Amino acid sequence: MGFEIRDGVLLKYIDDGRKDIVIPDNVTHIDKYAFRDCRSIVSVTITENVRTIGERAFQGCSELNSLIFRNGSVFIGSFAFYQCKKIVSVTISTDFMGADKFVFLCCTRFEYLKIKGENVNITLHSAEFLTDNIYPQGGAGEFVDFICAEDYKKERLFAKIKVMTYKIPCALIFAFEYGNETAKAYIKENVEEIVNSLTRIEDAENLTKILSLGYVTAENIDKLIQYAINRKNAEFQLILSNYKNEHLGFADNLDKLDNLMLD
Repeated sequence: MGFEIRDGVLLKYIDDGRKDIVIPDNVTHIDKYAFRDCRSIVSVTITENVRTIGERAFQGCSELNSLIFRNGSVFIGSFAFYQCKKIVSVTISTDFMGADKFVFLCCTRFEYLKIKGENVNITLHSAEFLTDNIYPQGGAGEFVDFICAEDYKKERLFAKIKVMTYKIPCALIFAFEYGNETAKAYIKENVEEIVNSLTRIEDAENLTKILSLGYVTAENIDKLIQYAINRKNAEFQLILSNYKNEHLGFADNLDKLDNLMLD
C-alpha cells in the first residue's frame, strides 16, 4: 500500500498518512522525486537492499526527522533530502558509500549524526561542502557548529562565508525564517545570482518569497526571465512573467512560454 514498485525501483510513494516508513525489501533503487513533498512522514528506514537513492527523492518532506540506513552501501543523489528541515537524526550503520552534492541542503536542525566508514566527512551536505574553502581562516567544523546550533543567527559567521553556493541557503534561512536584516540585504544585493541559482535547483518556494520582498525590479526582471527560458524552466518563466505583468508592467515574455511548453 502506498508504494509503486517496478523491477526493484520504487517509482513513487502515494502519501497515505503513515508516519513511519520502512522501504520494502524488494527495493534496490529509490527513484528521483519518489517521496517529494510527502508531509506525513516522520521517520524513514532504508533497508539493506537499497543501493541508490535518486536526486530529490525526499525533497520537501517537511515532517521527516529521523533517517536510519541499515546498510551504508548506498549512494545518495543530489538534493535527496533538500528542505527536510526537521531532520535531527541520521544513522548509517555500516561503511558509507558516498553522496552527491548538497544531499542535506537546508536541513538545519541536526542534533545527532552517526556515520561509520572512511567517508566520515560527509555529514550535513556533502564532502564538498565540508572543506576548508568555506572560510579563508578556520575549518568546516565551525560552519557545522554554526548550522547546528540552536541560535545560528550568527552574523559573524555569516559574514565569513565567502562561497556563494554556501552563502545563499544560509541567507534564505536567515531572511525568511528569522527576518534577519543582514541576510535580506545580501539577497537584495545579489538577487540576480540568487534567483538564477533557485532556477537551477527548481526552488519555487524561495523564489516566491524573494519576489514578495520586491527585490526583483524592472532593471533585472527580463534577465531573470531569459535565464529561465535558457534553462527551459517553464514554471519559473511563468512565475517571473506573471510577477512582471502584475507589478512591473506587461510581461512580453509570456508569448514565449507556449513555445517552451510545446518543446
